[in-house]
Amino acid sequence: MATSILEKIAANLATVLDEISGAVIVRPKRRDWFGSTAGDWTVFVWQADDDPIERSSQKIRYRQTFELYIVTLPDDDAAASIDTTLNDRRATVEQKLKEDRTRGGNADDTILMGARKFSGGPSGVEFTGVMVQIGVEYKVSETNPYSL
Repeated sequence: MATSILEKIAANLATVLDEISGAVIVRPKRRDWFGSTAGDWTVFVWQADDDPIERSSQKIRYRQTFELYIVTLPDDDAAASIDTTLNDRRATVEQKLKEDRTRGGNADDTILMGARKFSGGPSGVEFTGVMVQIGVEYKVSETNPYSL
């Protein structure tokens, strides 16, 4: 079976981020994923909502939002502050995303849309992190989401 353009983009994000040394990339398989498999330097690639931003007689252009949850486990013995660790990991992820803004030729652009910190975890596990939000603009055929 063919792979949709959107799935090619999502798979590209995971593949590209997997090239970061030490990072563990996870595309969750269920909605209640958060915290269940979070380890230090885990990046969850979460596909959020999309918006059609332009229509023509032949193409639909979308902005697909992805949320990249970068998890860090607190360590009182660490040399760097938690903010330093999060800033460095965020910068590493953002730099990697900028290497190919077309997501392997399937998108027009990848836009960094901001970030926010988070913390939490299941009982007995504490973690903190930063969520980097990106928008990937792409277009598909009006009648075929498998075709550019």
